[in-house]
Amino acid sequence: MANLATPSKAPSLRSITDDDSLNDLDSFDILPPGTVSVKAIFGRNKIPRYETLPENYGYSDMASDQIFCRYRYLMAPASDTTALPPGGYDHVAYFLPVRGLVDHPYYNESWPFFHISNYLGGEKYKKKYGMFDDRAVLLQSVDNYRTIASDSDLGKCMEGEDYLSTTTFGEQIIVNGCTPHDLCVGDVFAVENIHGDADCSELVLEISAPRVCDSVVDQRHGFSPPYGPDGLARRCNATGLGGWFARVLVKGTLRDGERLVRTSRPHPQWTLARVSGALYGDPRGDGKASWQGTVEELRELVGLPQLGHYRVKIEAELLLAEMENKVDEILPVVPVAPTDPAAELMVVGLFAKKPRPRIDELPEDYTDADYAKDQVFCRRRIVTKPIDNKGDDCHNDADDAGKYEKVAYIPYRGLVGSTAWHIDNVGYGISEARAILFQSMENYEAIRTHPKLGKYIEEEDDPTKGRGVGEQILVSGCDISRLCVGDVFKIADGLSTLVVEITCPRRSCYHVDLRYGTPKGLTGMKRHTTAHGLGGWFVRVVHEGELRDNMRFVRVSNPHPKWTVPYISKVLYNEGSVVQKAMNTAHWVRGREELEEIVNIPQLAGYEWKDDVKVLLKKMRGGGGNDGSKKNIKEEKGGGQFGVLGLRGIFFGRDERPSARKFVGDDDYKGRGLHGAYNNLIDGVLNTCVCWTY
Repeated sequence: MANLATPSKAPSLRSITDDDSLNDLDSFDILPPGTVSVKAIFGRNKIPRYETLPENYGYSDMASDQIFCRYRYLMAPASDTTALPPGGYDHVAYFLPVRGLVDHPYYNESWPFFHISNYLGGEKYKKKYGMFDDRAVLLQSVDNYRTIASDSDLGKCMEGEDYLSTTTFGEQIIVNGCTPHDLCVGDVFAVENIHGDADCSELVLEISAPRVCDSVVDQRHGFSPPYGPDGLARRCNATGLGGWFARVLVKGTLRDGERLVRTSRPHPQWTLARVSGALYGDPRGDGKASWQGTVEELRELVGLPQLGHYRVKIEAELLLAEMENKVDEILPVVPVAPTDPAAELMVVGLFAKKPRPRIDELPEDYTDADYAKDQVFCRRRIVTKPIDNKGDDCHNDADDAGKYEKVAYIPYRGLVGSTAWHIDNVGYGISEARAILFQSMENYEAIRTHPKLGKYIEEEDDPTKGRGVGEQILVSGCDISRLCVGDVFKIADGLSTLVVEITCPRRSCYHVDLRYGTPKGLTGMKRHTTAHGLGGWFVRVVHEGELRDNMRFVRVSNPHPKWTVPYISKVLYNEGSVVQKAMNTAHWVRGREELEEIVNIPQLAGYEWKDDVKVLLKKMRGGGGNDGSKKNIKEEKGGGQFGVLGLRGIFFGRDERPSARKFVGDDDYKGRGLHGAYNNLIDGVLNTCVCWTY
C-alpha cells in the first residue's frame, strides 16, 4: 500500500451523549415506511500511530483501530433552529456527485476515499472499472449494527464498540430505520423539509448496490483468518448487512437528525438482501460471487441501469456470460414434441436440507454409525404458493411475505439456495447430471409391500412430510418401468420454464440402511433399492425454472426406451454373484455389445454409472476382466476382476468382534473392512467378508 499523507491535526470531538450510545438503541425514533433519519456523519481521520507503521505498510501491518479511521461531524442538529454556537461544531457536511463528501476540514487529495481515487486521476482504477459515481457515499444503518451485535456468533466483534463515535465499517453516513430488506437498488431519497424552510437542502441520493466487504472488514473486527467462512465479511456479503453505496444525483448538505424520504422505487423486487443473497449467499461457496437464481433473474439484475458497476455488476455480468455459454455448449436442445400422457408426474412434495437434530448429543468424534434414524437425510418440507395463485413473483407479493417460499432450479446446482452432495463434493467435478434427486410415492409403496423390508417403514411418517431418503422432489403417478435414461420432462400448461432430463437411477448408499435400520448386505434396503431402481433417480436441469406443489411434469422426449430405470439397475447391480450383489458395485455378466450400448448413451451420468461402465468395458477389451462368464474371484491389486473394486483380503468367521477375525491380505487392512462398516457385509449369506479398495 502506498504511503498516505497525514493531516496536520485531528479534529476535536465532543463526547457522544448517552442518547447516541450503542447501548441505548431503543431510544431511536420509529419512522414511517420509506423514511430514514440521519444519526451520524463521518469524515476520514488520520491513522493513529501512523509513524510506527513500516514504510510500505499494508493492512496486515495495522491494528484494528488503524483501519477505517473516521471522525464524527459535530454539528447543530436539524431540530436546532437557534444560531450555531461559536466553536464546537464542524462545517456542514456537503456532498457532490461522483465525489461524495468533500467539505470536511482535514481532507486532502493525496488521502482520498477509494471510490474517488480515479476522480482525482487514478488511471489504474479508471482504466479497469470506470468512474465510481455509483460509490459516492457509503451508508450503514443502526438496524444492521444491531443485528450484528445480537448475533450469537458475530456479536463479540461489537463488544466495547461505539459506532456512533467512530464507525467500524468505514461509512460516511449512519441512518436509523431500515434493513437490507427495506432498501432496493434504484431507490431515490431526498432530504425531508421538516420545517418548510425555503433553504432546505436539495441533496438527493440513489441506492446503487449493497456494499461487498473484503478481508479488511474482518481485520477491523478481529476475525481470523481474514475473509474466512465464519467471519463477518462473508456473512455481511450474503445478507447485505455491510451497508450500501449511493450515487449523489443532486448536490446538497446533510446534518444529524435530518430525514431522508424515499421518492422513487423503480425496482421493488430487487432488495439489497435479495441481491446479496443471490450473488454471495452460497452456503458452501468460497465467498466469491456465484449466482443463486435463474438465468432470467440474473439477466434482469444485470439490466438494472442503477446497479453499481464495481464488483456487483461486473461480477454479475461475468456470471451471466459463463452461465449462458455453458448452457449453449453442454446442455442438450429440448426437442419440440407432443407430450406423453402415459408418462406424467405430479409434484407432491419439495424438500431442502435442514440442520441435523440433537447434534450436540453426539460423541465428540462421532461417525455416521452414531446417528439415530431421524438424524439421517434431514429434510424440511418447502411450502410453495398454490398454482392457482396468479401472483407469480413471490418477491412482489407483500401479503404473502414469510408464508411461502419460491423454489427454483438452475443448471448444475439444482435447488437455488440449498446444498447437496453433488455440490459439496467438488473433488469429483461438477456433477451437473445429479442436480436434482427425484423419488416417487409408488417406489415407497413398493418397498412398504415388500415381504421382508416392508416392516422397516410401516410406521414411517407420510413421505410428503420430509422423512424420505434424501430426495428434493417427490412425485406421484409414476410407473418406474416407463421412466428411461434420457427422458426429458417439462412443466404442463406452461406454468414454468423448468425442463429436466433423467440421467441415471439413484445408486443407494449405506445411509439408506442407517435411515431405516435395516441389515447391511444382501438383505438390506440399500442393495434392494439399487438393484430394482427403487431408490429414486437423478436429473440434470436443462432449463431453469420455478416449481410448486401440484405442478405436473410431462414427458416430451423418450430417446432410449430400452434403458428404463429398473432395467439399467438390474443389468449393472443385480445379475452378478452373491458377493458382487452384496458389495453393491457395478458388475457385468452379459456380452460386450450391450455394455458398449450403455457407454454410448450421451445422457447417462458419469459418476457411479458411465465411469464404472467404462472400467468394465476396458477390462473386457483388454482381456483382463470379466468376459461374461462367472469366474472365480482372485486377488488383483489393480482392480476387481468382476467389478470396479479390487479384492484385498478375506475375513473368516461370523464373529462381530474385530479381534476374532483372521485376515488374509495386506497388513494395512488388518481387522477392518471397507469404511469399517462392512465387516459383516454379507451376514446370513456367506461365512466370509471381503475387503475392497477403491
